[in-house]
Amino acid sequence: MAQQSEHLDFSGLFKLDVLVHLDIVNHSFYEIGLKKFLALSSDKELMFLYINPQSERFDSVYDWDFIDNPVYSMCFEPSGTWVFIVSDQKVLLVPFLPLFVPQYTFDCKWSLSSVTVLPLAEIPQPTSVVWWLTKESENIIIIGSKNGTITFYALESQSIVGETKVTGEVNELQMCFDDSLDLLALLISNGPSQQWKLVLEHRSVGYNWLTQMRAQNDKDKKESFMSYIRQLSKDKITLLIQGGSKDENKPQTVEYVLKPMEYLPTFRKGSNNWALTAQYVSGRHFLTAFELNEGTLILESPAEDVATRSLRPLIKKDGQYIQGLWSQRLLYLIRKNELEVHSSHFSVIQGESLLGAKRDPSGLWAAEVIGDVHKAYLMSAKEPSSATGPWKEPTFVCDLQLPRFILEPCLVITSCGAYVLNTVSEPCEWLVGLIVRGGGGAERSCAALGAPVPTLLRASADLLMSRGKVAPAHYLYSLSQSQPDGWIARLGVFGHVHELSMYKQTSDVGSLGDAAVTAKLLALLLRIRTNSEEKFEADVKFTNLGATELAELTCVAAATGLWDLAPVFSVRRGRPELLLAALKARSRLCRGALACLLRHRCLVPLLLAHNAQWLFDFLADRCDSFDTILLKRLCLWLNPLQDQLRPVMRDLRQGITSVYTTRMLQLISTFVRVVCALEARLPRPEIGTRGLREPATWRDGWTPKRALACGLGHWAVVDEGKAKVMIAQTPVDAELVGRVTDVACGRHHTLLLTENGIYSAGDNSYGQLGVGSSWAGGVGDSASANGALTLVTRTWDAPLTRIAAGHYHSAAVDLGGRLYTWGWGVHGQLCLGSIDDHCVPQLVTKFQGRKVLDVCCGACHTVVLMMNGEVWAAGAGVFGQLGTGGRDKSSVPLRVALADPAESIAAGYFHNLALTAKGVWLWGASPQQVRAAHTRRSNSSSSLSSSAAPLSQETHLVPQLVDTQHVRGRIVQISAGWHHSCIMNHAGAVYTWGLNFDGQLGSGDRKQVHVPTEVAIRPERRAEPRAESRDAEEETEGRSGDTVACGGDFTVYFDRDGRIYATGNMHSQGNDERESFGGRVVVMKTTRRVIKIPASRNADRFLFHHLDRIESLLAFDLERIRRGPVRSSPDPLASAARFRDAFWAEDLVVALEPWIDGSAVASNPNVAAKLALHTGDHAAALRHLLADRDRPSAGAEDRPFLAHREPLDDAESSRKRDELKILISSAVTKRIKDISTAILNERPPPAVDAGAYRSLPCRCDERKYLGGEARPTPAVDVDADAVDASVRAARIVDECMTSFPVDAQLWETCFGLSRDFFLENDLSIERLEAVLRKSTERNATTLASAVLFSDDCAKYDDILTPKFYLTVCSEVLDAWG
Repeated sequence: MAQQSEHLDFSGLFKLDVLVHLDIVNHSFYEIGLKKFLALSSDKELMFLYINPQSERFDSVYDWDFIDNPVYSMCFEPSGTWVFIVSDQKVLLVPFLPLFVPQYTFDCKWSLSSVTVLPLAEIPQPTSVVWWLTKESENIIIIGSKNGTITFYALESQSIVGETKVTGEVNELQMCFDDSLDLLALLISNGPSQQWKLVLEHRSVGYNWLTQMRAQNDKDKKESFMSYIRQLSKDKITLLIQGGSKDENKPQTVEYVLKPMEYLPTFRKGSNNWALTAQYVSGRHFLTAFELNEGTLILESPAEDVATRSLRPLIKKDGQYIQGLWSQRLLYLIRKNELEVHSSHFSVIQGESLLGAKRDPSGLWAAEVIGDVHKAYLMSAKEPSSATGPWKEPTFVCDLQLPRFILEPCLVITSCGAYVLNTVSEPCEWLVGLIVRGGGGAERSCAALGAPVPTLLRASADLLMSRGKVAPAHYLYSLSQSQPDGWIARLGVFGHVHELSMYKQTSDVGSLGDAAVTAKLLALLLRIRTNSEEKFEADVKFTNLGATELAELTCVAAATGLWDLAPVFSVRRGRPELLLAALKARSRLCRGALACLLRHRCLVPLLLAHNAQWLFDFLADRCDSFDTILLKRLCLWLNPLQDQLRPVMRDLRQGITSVYTTRMLQLISTFVRVVCALEARLPRPEIGTRGLREPATWRDGWTPKRALACGLGHWAVVDEGKAKVMIAQTPVDAELVGRVTDVACGRHHTLLLTENGIYSAGDNSYGQLGVGSSWAGGVGDSASANGALTLVTRTWDAPLTRIAAGHYHSAAVDLGGRLYTWGWGVHGQLCLGSIDDHCVPQLVTKFQGRKVLDVCCGACHTVVLMMNGEVWAAGAGVFGQLGTGGRDKSSVPLRVALADPAESIAAGYFHNLALTAKGVWLWGASPQQVRAAHTRRSNSSSSLSSSAAPLSQETHLVPQLVDTQHVRGRIVQISAGWHHSCIMNHAGAVYTWGLNFDGQLGSGDRKQVHVPTEVAIRPERRAEPRAESRDAEEETEGRSGDTVACGGDFTVYFDRDGRIYATGNMHSQGNDERESFGGRVVVMKTTRRVIKIPASRNADRFLFHHLDRIESLLAFDLERIRRGPVRSSPDPLASAARFRDAFWAEDLVVALEPWIDGSAVASNPNVAAKLALHTGDHAAALRHLLADRDRPSAGAEDRPFLAHREPLDDAESSRKRDELKILISSAVTKRIKDISTAILNERPPPAVDAGAYRSLPCRCDERKYLGGEARPTPAVDVDADAVDASVRAARIVDECMTSFPVDAQLWETCFGLSRDFFLENDLSIERLEAVLRKSTERNATTLASAVLFSDDCAKYDDILTPKFYLTVCSEVLDAWG
């Protein structure tokens, strides 16, 4: 009866099958690969069993005469073709394999159809037989007998060729190879207490036992044999001599080589009760020695004197064990009537210290067998196919991708039959079932079989997920301690999108990858789309997602109508072009899409950088269906005269042809078309003209300038109006933003000062970009300075001269000396008297009436330089940044007490520099320097029992003069980084000091420097340390083009010739630099900052190295186009309030008249008339106005633009909404599943095109975008019906003639046009005559020339009354006097 372990239940895994019922007396088992050969003999029956590689069983009962041919022992021929049977004075070769595979081609040495009988001398009571196929292919049968004689019988010669003897009875013979198949030994057993070993072959030394026996017996060859022995090395003789002899003092002679030696290696001498079994497992040959009393199991080789492995399963101490077998995962211990299965992993000897301690049981399962066990064999099994192919959703256990391994079957031969221990199912499948069922000891069961627990836990979670059991699956997955990406992927694959959207990482196993974050956010977007009450609260870091992932999220948000979230993944990640691409992918734009577009004016320059003809065509075609509010917003958004388009408008005015000016003409045409649509909705203004007022703003100029700035990890350079931001992905196009004059780099953001204002890019967590709002950015390693440039939203009172960027705040100074700050203000660093953050530049009123010359920003403080040389500071002061002698912070600027006026200033992380006539002043210090100084003072004052130094000793709290005794010449520039500073003199020589952990000082090592020390920039000058600091007398002309800047932990130098040098922890190589870095990485416990310790000690690593030339970094204009300055053009639509001006459209026509195409205004006669009027074509203006005579003067009815058409019936509307939800859920869920499958298969997610979501219906509520401005209600003109067409036409003619110049030819053309219009439209001539009479009063002579004396005056005869003619004549005569 089968029994399971005391603690673990393996009854469902193992089974004991009966192979055959037979009273077995003799048997033989043999394997070749997966073929198994078994011969069984009783007193009455001889049975053969054959199992082929496909595990198919064949058996045959051989007709055998046991009276004449008793079976004493059996063995198989090495190929399995014959069974060799030892009988009375003869041996019999019985065909075996031909019985089962007759079609196979066999060697025909002996009969394949009948028994071959060979003579054999009388051997007393044969007990065991083995077959030896020698290296020379000689077939030798080795027969053991009860009297200890071992006979070697050659089948070819049919004679005994050798004989040896051991003391006692031979119970069993076994052939045993070493692991290299070099040494073959015969293992002779006389029970567990005595074994012998006889080396039969040692092929590497050419040894063969039979050859040596024959040579010894041959007296003629005895001498040559002794010579051969003498030539053997000592090592070979020792190898041939059977190690472990009990009689170690007996002299070693040749006889020991040729006779069986007692086999008990030294590592087994603690006991003399071993059962030995020759095994071949997993491609290895070895001997398994099992100690029958204590249970120790040792794996050894007959060629080595050390044990390969030792195990100690926990066994019963009843003396019933007879054999032990080893496999990689299990131990099979054979008892007299029982088979025990033990775990190899639980049987490992942990060390002598554990001896005597309580051990966990190693037994897994046991089964009783019928009869007394003769012997057991480990059977080979087919290796299971490895789990290959892509991951797929499982339905059954067999679908899981599990590690496949075998538990070798065990064949047990007893006196009553043969049994096979096998497994019911795949071990890992059984373990997964045990885990899923919640079986006790599942984890220990996995460990017992050596199965990978995390893999099985994940597979069990997969099976539970397929059954919809999310909670227990999550529990199992969390136990596996696997990456959270896998759980995200499983939620997505199995369609649990709601749980995926709600997932929050709680473990510290690892962070989510980009694909997992994308899948999670897609699920969150779907949840928000299907449930309008949900809010977007991203609890995953998506700030470092790539452009591909952000583009997909933007497209999904746009496709599903989440227009408030589409900018989160595009504009707020510094990639506004992604939002434009998502809008382009839509089949049509609804009101929500247009509202999203119009909220971001930063997209307008992208219309020129990218081909936006699709948008221009859409707006031109659909603008007539837009409502007034939408048209007004479109006009403000598309306005070509807005500030951010001034550089392109400048090129357009100068006639410069480029792709931007070409697209600007398209934008102007679309804008005019929208203006015409809007103007037609508003009440028609009176006819009149006025000149466009010049703007009251300043006019900017531009002077070429070279600039260099460094941030925490990025840096930027400016030259000849071009700029390049290194490390950060911030493209700079001077044709769009204007020529660049200055640059500033903060921690993770960049400011560019151009001729068109300030542009910013990068992190905007605290509003430091100055674009009117802030949004969450990356934290720690996920933060970056990447992003597109955006114009800072501010109307400046004067041209800007300086910009500065701190960690999270920014500042600027204009030509009038006004200071502006914005961004992070919690420490008061904005100098505004408060600790509020500001998202747009704020004027610092503290300095009103005074002139600011320069400003610098540190980590959380700001330093200001006044025109009179005073230095002021505000913000945090804990490390002395304010220079007041204290550590308090201040939100209003405090004056820094310097001995003389300052010429320039620089701000670092927590310290500042000021250059005066006396030298360089320094105040503030880094936290590391403060702590180091405090430790030194504490140690020096310990004898005085002082725990801290007096405040007066903290010199960093007040300005201190820097020791510049080593600085030669005149200092022209100072710069400060995180923990280091530098000085440059008039000759371009650089002096650095401060911390130097990353080699940022360029001194050639990493030692801290306390005073400014000159460093060599150019490699050719390093041999002359002072060569770059020549005295002023030797340098007649200063190197005004050189500049230097300090970054976080690096320094950059830019010389006048355009060469760029750098030292320190440069980030210019991006990922390549991290991959090639071979040193150590240390994470500081307090700041979590990553510090790299280079492996190389080469001093050149910490010197300035040449990076590049400015010509390579910046794409200079090869055509050398001379551009004029960017000027502020009059903007009739500077704000929405300008629509209240009746002449707003006319002002736009005047401003854009050179670029307006007549076809663009054809839809609005009134605007066409204004264009004609300002181009001098008065007649055309009158013609357009008459065509627009039916337009009401009080406006028209305005209907809101709504693209979505909802059914009127509530039930139908609800059904339609449900259908749309299903459609959206299906598409997004499928995409989530694709991404999740790719994660599980460890491959990149399949690419998706922006148009893939084109078919998804936008379910946005367009009515919520109607808020804001009140919809205009058309005024009702009570006399509108009373005024007929004649009156309206006459009024238009009268207004035009009143405003037109007095010119006879013009009047003749206009009155002729009016006459024809009245006649063609059958209008009242009396109304026209009244207008002519009024014009007569204005200028009778001109009217007479235009009417009475015109070429077609006869046409007036039939329509004008005589009274009119008399009146005209009278007026003319009066005019003539």
